[in-house]
Amino acid sequence: MASKIDSFHGMEDWFDRAREHASLGVTRIPFAESTQWALKDGVLAHRSGRFFQVAGMCYEQGGRSLSQPIIIQRETGILGFCLRDHELLAYAKVEPGNIGAVQLAPTCQATASNLDRVHGGELPSFAPWFTSANAVFAHDSLQSEQGTRFLGKRNRNVLLISGAPQAAYPTHAWFATEAILEWMKRDFMINTDARSVLVCSPWELLVDREPFTRYAGAFSTELRGSFESVGTQKSPSAVQAKVVSRRASLSRPSLVPLDALEHWRLTDTGVVPLLGRPFEVFQIRVHVRGRETPSWDQPIISSVGEGYAELVCGRIGGLLHFLFVLQAEAGLHNLVELGPSLVVEPGEPAPAETYASHPGASVLAQCRQSDEGGRFFRDVSTYRLVDVGDAFAPPDDGCWLTLAQVRTLLSEGGWFTNEARSALSLLLAWL
Repeated sequence: MASKIDSFHGMEDWFDRAREHASLGVTRIPFAESTQWALKDGVLAHRSGRFFQVAGMCYEQGGRSLSQPIIIQRETGILGFCLRDHELLAYAKVEPGNIGAVQLAPTCQATASNLDRVHGGELPSFAPWFTSANAVFAHDSLQSEQGTRFLGKRNRNVLLISGAPQAAYPTHAWFATEAILEWMKRDFMINTDARSVLVCSPWELLVDREPFTRYAGAFSTELRGSFESVGTQKSPSAVQAKVVSRRASLSRPSLVPLDALEHWRLTDTGVVPLLGRPFEVFQIRVHVRGRETPSWDQPIISSVGEGYAELVCGRIGGLLHFLFVLQAEAGLHNLVELGPSLVVEPGEPAPAETYASHPGASVLAQCRQSDEGGRFFRDVSTYRLVDVGDAFAPPDDGCWLTLAQVRTLLSEGGWFTNEARSALSLLLAWL
């Protein structure tokens, strides 16, 4: 049977064992040394035609014409946790771009190419559980990846009701859901896919009590009231209409060869920005134990600086609300989704002022995370939950939502950006 881990120290020991067993090695290489990828007609692609590609993208934003490299991954992956009796089966996943190499991931985190074993290696552990026609999902929604790095990329976020596996897996262990939710506030422990799946899952199924009754105290009471305000507040339809209207006003981006990108240079070793843009693309060779295949090489995005996101909460008529803004990103499948109150992508200039710096504001929770270690090289973002007291008038592209309204939109899928879902996951520590 997969082992059971009950404590934070147990998780640290599990991570240490996984790191030692993985013996991860990552080396930057020139494109010409790749045995699996090649540049053809200005597009960096795998020899199989699967996995993903890196091409150029041109788009309009704020009245300006911009261009950048973009990851094109037309496959829809599976991100899923197994749940039994308020326990989650987690994966100590090694990714070349992770801070610390190993982070807690969903039970199954797999692209369609991995499920088809295009790499020639093993099938991802527990994948048959999630692809079976008999699988029973408590949640199943399509959610976006970062629209500043991916073009139209979405994943199925699923919660599978399941029993215990019949064999031991050194890379997987059962955890009390309670513990994982608490660790959402710890740096570099819970990967971006795990955060997304859990915040999208029905919160009432994750714990053996009414949601947001873990702690006594005023903020917990407010969270519970905001979550239970179904029927007393308007549906989020007006917000949805606002998002849909904004989507209709935007044009789809166009693709161009990497060597045709303005203000970028394609070299033998990477795709390099010429005007201080936020990231570059280069090729890495990876050696690792415990993955479906022991070695591979791939393109990866490396940002030049850290990202930052704030989710603001405030009160309207005494009821707790959360501030979101319409986030237009050329790579989003739907072009516009609701982002956190403030977001700065890794490598973009830091804001002159944040909500946390406002008089009377208080930071309720924060953590630093590395996002998508399979495609981004040690990207780091800080996520903060900020209380501003009474809600202020939202900006023109902003809206205040209760947790009940948030929950409705999360269940449908496709309304919140990856950064918004990560920011919202901080709330799960109070669940």
